[in-house]
Order: sequence, then structure tokens, then C-alpha cells
Amino acid sequence: MRQIAIIDSSNKFFRKLQNSFGDYEVKTFSDPYIFLDYFKVTSHVDAVLIDFKILQNNECPFQQKLQKIKPLVPPSFVIADTNSLEQRIFSLKKGYKDYFDENMHNEEILLRIKSHITNIKSKKEQNIECDGVKLSSSLECTLHDKRILLTKKEFLVLKFILLSTNYTIDRDELINIIWPTRQISHKTLNTHICNLNIKLIKWNKIIKVTKNSNVVVQDK
Repeated sequence: MRQIAIIDSSNKFFRKLQNSFGDYEVKTFSDPYIFLDYFKVTSHVDAVLIDFKILQNNECPFQQKLQKIKPLVPPSFVIADTNSLEQRIFSLKKGYKDYFDENMHNEEILLRIKSHITNIKSKKEQNIECDGVKLSSSLECTLHDKRILLTKKEFLVLKFILLSTNYTIDRDELINIIWPTRQISHKTLNTHICNLNIKLIKWNKIIKVTKNSNVVVQDK
């Protein structure tokens, strides 16, 4: 079931929008931290709307925390009581995709949200490439057009490293992405990385864990 999450302590915007999103299930959360805990264990959230009051008054760096959980995050939007230029600029500078006020028509809000959801889905479906390694949306890995047999977990480890900025991701973040509901040791991740390096021995890159606990792709 596709979902749109609304973070709204008063449920005001949830009441306005809950029956306006067609085949999307609308879920409401009173606090961003409650949503972040939920987001760790689900892959069904297509978009997030957050009340400007929560954004303004809460010290939670919401966008950064979303990206730490999963590199490809659902688009996030701000919804507010008034159409304020100052609030709109503040929200866009914080990385939110759009700003809605409560006087906007529900259909317009939905159409704007859908345009960003489509863009995110197209990114997820794109093939990932890095110096001869290609990962397809069908979970297939090739090196210089020769198929490399990876387990599903190996594929996901490599995928999320390559999706990360500068091919660098915090080790614990990577573990939380791949195994969100299990307690996994660093040794388990290291084993997957070792197996990847063996299977990709002819690649001109190597995957390493740095001293500051980042997992990186580096030149050999």
C-alpha cells in the first residue's frame, strides 16, 4: 500500500487531507522522531508532509536524519497555516521540495506531491554504474558486461555504497539500511565487503572500511 505520512501534532492537516489522496494511505505522526522510528522499518512511504510549526520549533534535523536511514529518501514537503514568503524560503533552504498552505486546494497539493514521487521512483529504477560495474533494477550485477553473481545482501551493500555521496557511507548507517530490524555486528558487514572484493577482483576499485568507520569505494 502506498503511503503519504503527515507529521502534525494537532491532526489539523491530517483531517484536511486524509480523504483527498486517492489510492494513497495517509498516516499521521505527532512527532518527527516517531515517524523516523517508523521509517526505519518500512519501505512504503512515498512522501512526507511536516507542519511548519514542528519544523520551526523542533531541534530535530529532519532531512539529515532521513538521509542517514536511507540514501534515497521520499520527498518531503512543508504545510502551514499561511502562505508566507519568509516561511516558504526557509523551508526550501532546508531542503524541502515544496511549501503548501492550508488554503490551497487538496487536488493541487496532491498533483504537486505526485510529480516529485514520480521523479524519485525513476531514480530508483535507474541502473547504477561505477567504472565498469553496473547494477540493474532487477538485482543483476555486471563487471565490464560480464555477469557477477552476488547474493541479495551483497547486492544491497554495493548498491547503497554507490548511491551515497562520493561513494562514502557511515558503517552503522549502512547496517541499519540493509538490516533495519536486526542486530548485526560489524563483522557481518565486513564479511559481505570481503566477499564483494573477491567477486569484483578485476574491478579497478576496492571497498574499504576507514579508520573513522566509513565504508568507501577507492581506487586500487
